[in-house]
Amino acid sequence: MGTWPRTLLWLPLTLLIAASSLSLAQNRGFVVYHESEEDVLEIAFPNGEQVTKIPWDDIAGVQPDLFSERKGRLMFYRIGTCYQGSSRGQVVGYACIANVLGKSQPITFMLKIDHPSGEVAFYEVMVYREMVGHEVREGPFHDQFVGKSSKSKLYFAVDIQNLSGATLSAYHLRDAIRKLLALYENHLKPLPLIRN
Repeated sequence: MGTWPRTLLWLPLTLLIAASSLSLAQNRGFVVYHESEEDVLEIAFPNGEQVTKIPWDDIAGVQPDLFSERKGRLMFYRIGTCYQGSSRGQVVGYACIANVLGKSQPITFMLKIDHPSGEVAFYEVMVYREMVGHEVREGPFHDQFVGKSSKSKLYFAVDIQNLSGATLSAYHLRDAIRKLLALYENHLKPLPLIRN
């Protein structure tokens, strides 16, 4: 048997390895769903509300664990920025951007809370960096937080349905949303209108 037929035997294996490598390379990168905070703020406040960044110095007495929490060497949870939305001189809501650890990578999301009801009006995953579990930003899981408040227990299988294949991401997002609702109830809700 000459060299030509042996080369043909290796061709399908070479193509299979190349295709697998390409697939892995495509899945390894993270997915950015919204390019900027401005993009997602326009979705959270669609009616032309005045949106003002809240200086953390204006929030007195915040417990450090509401801002960030470490588990070992990993940053489990961190609030980035919060915004106050107002219309005609009245506060209408707050939106906070936070990061929470999924299975092994941070998930960047925004939560908008209506004021004064304290209910979740909007939840959006901005950047998802895991290879699996992207369902945390879609349909049933995504929508079940709308209308919840700090009074909601957010128990899995009672208030919140878990996701098969994204269990840790779902649990961690739920815990981060609880913390943001507590931040609203105890520290953002009493804030006066912030003027630029």
